[in-house]
Amino acid sequence: MVFAPHVRAFENLDPIARARWLELAVPEHIAVDLDSPKLFDMSYARAADIYLGDMSSQLYEFLAKPRPVAFVNAHGANWQDDPRYAGWHLGEVASGADDVLAAVDRAFERHPDMIQRQAKATAFAFGRYDGAIKRASYQLLHTLQSL
Repeated sequence: MVFAPHVRAFENLDPIARARWLELAVPEHIAVDLDSPKLFDMSYARAADIYLGDMSSQLYEFLAKPRPVAFVNAHGANWQDDPRYAGWHLGEVASGADDVLAAVDRAFERHPDMIQRQAKATAFAFGRYDGAIKRASYQLLHTLQSL
């Protein structure tokens, strides 16, 4: 298991609080990463079996390969009809801390029913990215030639 919070979440931690979080690591079982480059390069997202969190733009990068997702509604949001929570319709939503483990279990159980919805949402979020390198190369050459 990897605990890798958003890069901004712990940026103002004092040394004592930081040390407490790092002490939660259990070698070969739980990694606690508060500041390595892996927080930025999608290493954890690409390797993860499930996304567990709240709202994040990383959701769609994670879902480039459809996988189970679960969200924590820690602030009691009325999310069902709110477009800001569109991603929450791609997995399970825990109603609070007591429901997190059950939401994770539901996310794995119900994932086969979510694959198509996740793929469609990711395609909508990113647009067509097949052939992107070729299109970008063409655009760069065209721009340079017009200078």
